[in-house]
Amino acid sequence: MNIFEKMYKSKKEQDLELFFMTDIPKIYDQYLTKDIKNFVKFLRKKDNFLYFIMSMLYRGSQFHNWEFIKYNLVNPYFIGELREQDIYKIDKEMFYDILLKYYKHEAKDSDLYYAFYGQELQVSMFLTDESQSEYLEEIKKLYILPIIDKLYPLSEKLQNNNNNNNFDEDEMIKLFYCNVTKNSFNSAIINFKSNIMPKCLEIFEPSINKDFIYFSEIIIKGIEYLEDHLSKKVFNNQKYTSEGAKKWIPVLEKSEMRFAHPIAMLLKKSLEQYIFGYAIKYTVENNNSSKVILAKNFHFISEFSPIFDFINEVVKLKRSEINYLFFKLLSKNCNMTDKEITFIINIFLLSDDSKIVKKQTYKLLEKNLPFIENGSCDIFQW
Repeated sequence: MNIFEKMYKSKKEQDLELFFMTDIPKIYDQYLTKDIKNFVKFLRKKDNFLYFIMSMLYRGSQFHNWEFIKYNLVNPYFIGELREQDIYKIDKEMFYDILLKYYKHEAKDSDLYYAFYGQELQVSMFLTDESQSEYLEEIKKLYILPIIDKLYPLSEKLQNNNNNNNFDEDEMIKLFYCNVTKNSFNSAIINFKSNIMPKCLEIFEPSINKDFIYFSEIIIKGIEYLEDHLSKKVFNNQKYTSEGAKKWIPVLEKSEMRFAHPIAMLLKKSLEQYIFGYAIKYTVENNNSSKVILAKNFHFISEFSPIFDFINEVVKLKRSEINYLFFKLLSKNCNMTDKEITFIINIFLLSDDSKIVKKQTYKLLEKNLPFIENGSCDIFQW
């Protein structure tokens, strides 16, 4: 049973909590719909197609055939008089209109949209169809026409509900969160290399830049290992349902996951701060003169004072404590529970080569990590 069917059946049974309180449709909108092969596989099942079409009545965008769907599908469904032939009344033209509005709003391809209009215009509803003509033509070519071509005629291509090749919603959701994890790690590394590191190299004295680059590269390799280890541990074993779904996915969801760009923003932020903290910790330790250089600037360069305050606290950490900076950041940014923290620590038990985490208890060290509660580094948009 897919989420749209669950929602409609919950509405029929007056269980409105499920009908209005779920983010799974957003996973369909922003993830599944970009994969034409699997989206068509989903739509070819009669029940999936029916409930997906009916769900459009409760979306933000309106389409020309809204009343037709209501009176020919939804109303007969609720009084138990819906016939199979009623589904086939959704002809190519009608479905084209539905998909056009759907891909324009709920299933918008943000990367494609920004390629045409730039990051400033983030909400397409403020633009008329005329001003979006290039973008709309592209989504017609990439999504709408291929879907219609593979789906029509409905009477021949819609499949019965007992088909063995049915779309697997649980697998789709798991893959979505797996990609959110990978995208968050990768985005943090890219942003650190392209934005944060260059700013640091402008701010710091030339004598410590080489060390800062060196230690940044070391921790980035460790972060890449963490991402690979996490993906394999959480998503590619038999414990996914009991561990990943219940302990890691809530962390992603509390991390301000943006569906238009499937990245957990606060996880990304934590990773960036951790890379920065690790690199500056060992840079200062490795270069005695840098302690003097940095100290002289703490209270004199107001523009960069948040960064130096952050450094001032990080360099106080002992070698063993820097390993737990990442957990402290995750705990603060993502509002993690004790069970989630324990789960992450257990996931991140790495080899000594990683130089990141050794098996210890976070709670015993938490008292040594009192900072990062109120500080921020605005220049890095932290």
